[in-house]
Amino acid sequence: MGNFTEGVQVPDGQLDLVLFIWRRMNELEEDWDEVKASAMLLNILYRDGLLHQDQITTEGSMAMKWAEDYLEDTNVVTVMSQYKASTQGIKN
Repeated sequence: MGNFTEGVQVPDGQLDLVLFIWRRMNELEEDWDEVKASAMLLNILYRDGLLHQDQITTEGSMAMKWAEDYLEDTNVVTVMSQYKASTQGIKN
């Protein structure tokens, strides 16, 4: 796995979301690996305001681009919705 960021702490909520997505995408035979999961985590951290552009390496920027494109995939959107529905009422 590449070094995508510098000095980033990952909150449990975002990590749980990515682990859920990773497991479900593999159940759907989407062939996810740790690089795809890392790129998605990077995108989620950035989207949630927990990661700033100056913390992302060049390799991380390429991973972010992939994740942005991949988020258009219907399966990812569906899986993220499933996660949100399954955790409603649970505080992270």
